[in-house]
Amino acid sequence: MHRHGFVLMVLAFLLAPLSARSQERRAIEEHVVVISIDGLRPDAIPKAPASQMLALIKAGAYCPKARTVQPSTTLPSHASMLTGLDCPHHKVLHDEYKAGCLASPTVMSIAKEGDRTTAMFFGKDKFHYLVRPASVDFLYANEPGKATCDTTTEGIVKIFSEQWSEKKFAFTFVQIGEVDEVGHFNGWMSAPYLKAVEKADSAVGAIVDVIKKSGRWENTVLIVTSAHGGSGIAHLDNTPENSTIPWICVGPRVRPGLIITRGVRVYDTAATALALLGLPMPRVMDGKVVVEILAK
Repeated sequence: MHRHGFVLMVLAFLLAPLSARSQERRAIEEHVVVISIDGLRPDAIPKAPASQMLALIKAGAYCPKARTVQPSTTLPSHASMLTGLDCPHHKVLHDEYKAGCLASPTVMSIAKEGDRTTAMFFGKDKFHYLVRPASVDFLYANEPGKATCDTTTEGIVKIFSEQWSEKKFAFTFVQIGEVDEVGHFNGWMSAPYLKAVEKADSAVGAIVDVIKKSGRWENTVLIVTSAHGGSGIAHLDNTPENSTIPWICVGPRVRPGLIITRGVRVYDTAATALALLGLPMPRVMDGKVVVEILAK
């Protein structure tokens, strides 16, 4: 599609009245994969160095000063990432396993309503709270309180490779938790922390390889981000080290080398994923589509 025609199509979607948006729109891309490297600080990417993510930054768009929510903890931040809502709206303020699930629609539940396939891979069992009923076609995670599968970085990549190669889900969420865990144990920006970032970076490269080998790379948008940063051995205080997160986006229509200087928010990820898949936005959504990535 010619650039100007594509931009007009995107703007028509974003500016359409809500009633019109309730109808399914034509997808911009067929697949969206979101990788959340929990606890990843933007300044750790060059310092590690994380060669795979550095290559993705060159190949696509990057916001080095994206911001998470308050409280800047794992579950509330990921609830925002997947619902498009700030914490006062999705009301997920706890950061431990809790029975039940959040009430707000997620990218996965909206995708399923639109007859799209979905998958989630995560290493922390508290993420089950983000799984609404009948919203995920394939779920790879430990059962709450039980070590039922290998949810290390290597284990998640292995199962992702097996499942995505065959099923090529429309929306996929991958959470890698070891960077955050090492940060809490050894300290953010410590040598062990940077080693964990390198390991997560290798996982990102492996996931990219899987998508490329499947023949779907030219129909896929990949977003790599995080729930929060960290300083010392914690990340609760509202400081730049804790609240700033990376936001990398690569896709066939994303301009290589684009640096986004404005403040992307963690909940913009959900809005952007829905727009890319041509799916309707909920009536209440704090997130905005990161339109810069769509205007190639």
